[in-house]
Amino acid sequence: MTWVCGCSSGGADLGERYPGVEVRGEQVDGAPAAALLAAAHDAGLLVVGTRGTGGFPGLAVGSVALRMAAAALCPVVLVPQRPGTFKDGMHAAGGAAQVVVGFDAHHPVSEAANFAFSAAEARGQRLRVVQAWAFPAEAVSPQTLAVSAEDRATWEDQEVLKLSDALRAWQEKYPRVVVRTDVVLLHPAEALLNTSQDAALLVVGRRTDPQAAEGRLGPVTHAVVHHARCPVAVVPHVG
Repeated sequence: MTWVCGCSSGGADLGERYPGVEVRGEQVDGAPAAALLAAAHDAGLLVVGTRGTGGFPGLAVGSVALRMAAAALCPVVLVPQRPGTFKDGMHAAGGAAQVVVGFDAHHPVSEAANFAFSAAEARGQRLRVVQAWAFPAEAVSPQTLAVSAEDRATWEDQEVLKLSDALRAWQEKYPRVVVRTDVVLLHPAEALLNTSQDAALLVVGRRTDPQAAEGRLGPVTHAVVHHARCPVAVVPHVG
């Protein structure tokens, strides 16, 4: 499998730092986004930094990184420039790093789940599966003054059971991966961003439209890409 990394040094320093990895550097003319998309056309993974170069220091994610996340045909890992946050697979606070994946048991995305389980297995890290949920629309209206603790517990139990059933196939496929599940009553973006503080990698899906000339990021993925405090893997899927 070929991995593509967008870097200004041409990859020479990477070969020195990782002698066990075959590194081939290539410099091309033209716009960076177009060059990276072309190079990653048949790649298994594209890795880019998130820092923008357009003269806006406060910009969390540059335009090239955003276009890669939205348009690349392969998974894209966006790496923020926050030195000192992670070292040797351990979080700066001293806890063991983990892979986190956003999951919807009602509409499971196999591409994102496979990527997350595979990454956790390769790293020897545990996998935290986060599912956000909301009160059923038919049960909660503007006239509802309060939701009983019993109703909330019932709905949450249903979500937990649904998630457990949806994950069974991947847990059987990756038996060495230790899985922790979190079912939280939050907006999906908020739930995922809360976990990014303790993650070595956060995995989210991106829906693609085969008929569209350019891809786009959904609101949850867009928020995660801009505000996560760890590398983010954006995994495309058709849906």
